Amino acid sequence: MARRSFRGRRVVLTGAANGIGAATARRLLDAGATVATLDRDGDTLDHLARQLGPAFRPVTGDVRDPEALRRTVAAIGGSVDGLVVNAAHADLAPVIGGDADEAEEMIEINLLGAWRTLREVVPALRRPGGRVVLVTSTSVAVTPQLYGPYAASKAGLEGLANAFTIEVRPHGISVGLLTLHSVDTPTYQRVIGDERLQPMVDRLPPVAFRAMSASDAARAVIRALASNRRRTFAPWWAALPLLSPVLTQAGFDAVGRLTGATRLPAGAAAIPDPVPADDRSATAS
Repeated sequence: MARRSFRGRRVVLTGAANGIGAATARRLLDAGATVATLDRDGDTLDHLARQLGPAFRPVTGDVRDPEALRRTVAAIGGSVDGLVVNAAHADLAPVIGGDADEAEEMIEINLLGAWRTLREVVPALRRPGGRVVLVTSTSVAVTPQLYGPYAASKAGLEGLANAFTIEVRPHGISVGLLTLHSVDTPTYQRVIGDERLQPMVDRLPPVAFRAMSASDAARAVIRALASNRRRTFAPWWAALPLLSPVLTQAGFDAVGRLTGATRLPAGAAAIPDPVPADDRSATAS
């Protein structure tokens, strides 16, 4: 699908209330597409709908809810030309300690939500010729401290996409993974400003935290949707960490130890004290 061919196309885009999704919706609409989107932020969706007009079809709901996904497909008329799996939740969470609900929500939305999106939307996708784009992250190749649950969810998404690509190929559906580095959104600013990451921010070169705009990320989404390529990267050098994830992570770990960049403030990822073992002598008979 070249840009001019989006006219008359129907695209389902998850997570379009803010950031990358909102910018992508605007570009798709400018290119003549009709866009149905599912997002939990109903107030922002309604505000966008007043700005963007009737070709923008907002549905308030959660990608973990199959019924909400079915309503999104119905909002676009029950037939879909393209699907962009963009909805995601990002925050910092230690593997042990911290808020377990926060970590579980990331994994549920970013991985299980994507799985449910594929299950509910792909049966409505045009065959042959339908296109699916799943948005992932360089964090699958190099994972800083406190990014564990987020990176795990995105790594799981890559595995899901690999199997899914093989399964739908006989039906004429193409699948692309879009790997993004940092994108300047309110979520990114909140995460990178967290005091627990300040040793990393203070000690690594500023280029490590240079983020592209949401508009540039949306341009990459459109590029991925308009092609049949298996992989798209934005910026281009986001491909480099994935060439050898083992070496990339090892290098990051080594630099982190030498510079103190991966050092955590006291208590930032505290491991709870072990529960005392039962006193077996008290229960022995």
